[in-house]
Amino acid sequence: MIALNIAPYMISVRTILEALDRQSRVTLWSLTLGLIIGLTLLDYGSGYELSFAVFYLLPISLVAWSISQRGAYAISLLCAILWLIANKLAGESLPSLAYEGWNTLTRFIFFSIVSALTAEVKHLLVQEKQLARLDTLTGAFNRRAFYESLALVKAQSDRNPLTVMYLDLDNFKQINDQFGHQIGDAVLTTVVTELLGSVRSCDRVIRMGGDEFIVLLMNTDAARAEVVVPRIQASLLQAMQLQNWTITFSIGVMSYLTLDDSIETLLQRSDALMYAVKRNGKNAILYAVQQTEDL
Repeated sequence: MIALNIAPYMISVRTILEALDRQSRVTLWSLTLGLIIGLTLLDYGSGYELSFAVFYLLPISLVAWSISQRGAYAISLLCAILWLIANKLAGESLPSLAYEGWNTLTRFIFFSIVSALTAEVKHLLVQEKQLARLDTLTGAFNRRAFYESLALVKAQSDRNPLTVMYLDLDNFKQINDQFGHQIGDAVLTTVVTELLGSVRSCDRVIRMGGDEFIVLLMNTDAARAEVVVPRIQASLLQAMQLQNWTITFSIGVMSYLTLDDSIETLLQRSDALMYAVKRNGKNAILYAVQQTEDL
């Protein structure tokens, strides 16, 4: 038997789809219209005896994948009509308008089904991608999302300030041992709920593992961090006190004017600040600013 290795082809398709996702809507619409015009001319030039139905799926799938499902339906109708016009101009003769209408309708339905399936596959892939970046217990982002978020920050040309807030739950092990993992899970979930309610939509709340969390405060310099972080800490402490949980927070705060550190160096610096707080009595905030390039 001959074994076919399709992996290289799958990688090529994935590369193309990822490239399409990076294009602007203007570029995508231009590409779509260019494909439609080219296919219509080819369909007309080859005569009505040859069918090019499968090739019309290229612009239709492009719109369904990269723009919108509603737009794909519109393109499906346009392609069905253009197919009819191209065939008529090429000399196709049907007994009545009813035949032409029926053929156009069936082509539109076929194209629309492909549009719907393509859009649904894209939706499921996006959903799966998002779930792969979430902590299943708390709903916070996970370590994978942390690395991806910082990679995006480093890739930005404007290089805005960034503050990394690394926090650890003091006395969490005692809560787990005394009340069980169910209460421990409730503590972690409450922490994430409070963090999400205390930051902006552009910020990122990340569970790094266990009882350690990172908050990425976007476009936040050291001066602003000294206002924001104590407010977040106060909100967390209040939530713990309401539940009579003896949890406090050791927090290390590293601010960057521009993120020149590698991601691993950033983690080490932030982690060192947090553990310095734990060694010196816990339940406090320690700040630092990194301004020089250190790759």
